[in-house]
Parts: sequence; structure tokens; C-alpha cells
Amino acid sequence: MKRCVNCILPKGLPNLPFKGDVCFLCYSYKPPNLLGLDRLKEDINLVLDNFYNNSKVKPDYDCIVPVSGGRDSTYVLNFAHKLGLKILAVNFDNEFSTDIAKQNLKNAVDILGIDLISRPASSVSLRNLVKTALQLVPHLPPMIAFGLLCGGCGYAFKRFVYEIANQYNVPLIIWGDSSEESSRVLNVTPRPLNFWQKINPLISFHRLKFKVGFKKLTKELQISSPPCKEIHLFDYIPWDRRVIVSTIKEELNWRSPSDSPTTWRIDCKIAPLADALMEKEYGISKIEIGFSNMVRAKKMSRKEALKEIELIKKRRPQKIEELCEDLGVTSSKVLKVVL
Repeated sequence: MKRCVNCILPKGLPNLPFKGDVCFLCYSYKPPNLLGLDRLKEDINLVLDNFYNNSKVKPDYDCIVPVSGGRDSTYVLNFAHKLGLKILAVNFDNEFSTDIAKQNLKNAVDILGIDLISRPASSVSLRNLVKTALQLVPHLPPMIAFGLLCGGCGYAFKRFVYEIANQYNVPLIIWGDSSEESSRVLNVTPRPLNFWQKINPLISFHRLKFKVGFKKLTKELQISSPPCKEIHLFDYIPWDRRVIVSTIKEELNWRSPSDSPTTWRIDCKIAPLADALMEKEYGISKIEIGFSNMVRAKKMSRKEALKEIELIKKRRPQKIEELCEDLGVTSSKVLKVVL
């Protein structure tokens, strides 16, 4: 496989031109224009001052920090605590959190003394939705299957946080997403179903089953826009994987799985399969796109990225097998499609 000589994106990706051996994202790259720590403090104080000066009821919390037990959200929780904010940690339990992510989350809130809400977003079982999607993986184009696997979380995650913010009258949400880890690169439409997939009764049955559950989810979670102000921490301060990991390990006893070559997405059991499906469709996984961003931003060496990708791919079949076994789905059919 020929890759960009600067990052690790392969040649031949849809809508990604190259100049010689360098991809468009590298030769057009500009570092993010960060707003700075002083501006962060100013913006937070402005939000809180405006809210408390105009609110008749004083809430118990200054802000919500959405947390998963993963690397970045744990760091944001710790950073907000150091700013002296009264925090409500909110964990969306999608029923696929890893054991180590759950332990990381417990360690963090216990050490920092922060209140935590951790529960499913609704009465709809995302576990059942994912099982239905998993049964469809051998029969659908990879990215349609990807959309079904991750669709429940994609819809429910932010809406759940917004529901809690509205319920507790919290004036601010602080998020931990960053452009360095974004995988939004491929501007393409997934392959549609072919004629036989459209008329296949087994596929039709499972798709209908999924739609019924998803429709119920949409009825229970209807707040689609934030009921308060939102701040993205890494719009203000540098995102640096090494600093983040060393800080939370030292201060919050955060850990990644002993068998994982990376600290990326150690919080979700579905992530290895989702990555495999994306790679099957486009020739590249979400984690490779994220690593390319890190290399481009000088947050990771190209050699390090390639080495970690190789180790991640070796580990992937085992993790997919474990997911299938957990849900009672035959793994051989799934692995045959994605590997």
C-alpha cells in the first residue's frame, strides 16, 4: 500500500487528491488557532456570571463534563476540577463500555470527589440494537452496517447529555473532542443496497426490527440542541496525547488495557468492528485517519503510527470475536466479511 510520505493516509481514498507523494490534508495543513487558557477562563466566567445573575434558582453544578472512562474525557474532568468548577460528571451507559473504562471512571470521580450520573439514555436497549445490527453485518455493504452499529450511540449520546443538563438546570457543558483526533475526512456516500439485499426477507426482518427500536429511542430523546452553553476544551488548550496520558495516569490512576497497543478508544467494545467495517469499505479505518491527524500535527511520529496500526490490526479479530460471543452472534460470518 502506498501512503502519504508525511502522514499515513493511503493513496486512492475517495475525494483525497495527492500532490506527488503528499496528500491534500498535509500540503494544506494549518495548525489550529487555539484561544488560550486565559480566554477559556474568561469564557467560563462569562457564562456562569450571566447565568447566575439572571437565574432565580441556583443549580447545584456549574458544568457538566461528559465522561466515558476513556483518555480525553478523563483529562477534561480533571482539568475542569482544577479550575475550581462544581462538576456533574455524566456517563452515557451504552452497554458496551469496557471494564477498564468503568474502573477508570470510578477512580476519577472517587479521587476528585465529583458527583456522577451513569445510566442508559432511555428504556431502549442499545445492546439489542447492536445485536440486530451485528446480525446484518454479513449481508450489508460495510458502511451501512457501520451506521447501524454506531447509530444508536450517535443519536443518543449528545441528546442524553442535553437531557441531564436540562433536568439539572446546568449552565455549561465542557466537551473533550479535538480536531487532532477527528476522523471526518472522507466525504463520500456509502454503497447502497443492491436489488437482492433489498428483497432478502432475512435482511428485511432485521432492518425492520432495528427501525422499531430506533424509532422508540428517538421518541424518548428529543432534545437535539443544547439547553445551555457549550465549550470544547481543546479549542482553547493544546491537545497532546502524551501530556494527557501521563497526567491522568499519575493523578487519577487511569489505565489502558495491558494488551492494547494504543490508548485510543479503549472505552468501547464496538470500536474494533466499526474500524474494520470502515477499512473494508474505504481501505482505511477511523483510527488510521486519527493517527494521520496526529502525525500531521506533530503529536505522533509517522513510524510510531504505522507500528501501532499494525499491532491494532493484529488484535482486531480477537476483539471482534469477543463482541460476537458476548451477543450470541456467530463470529465466523462477521470475520469473513470484515477481514
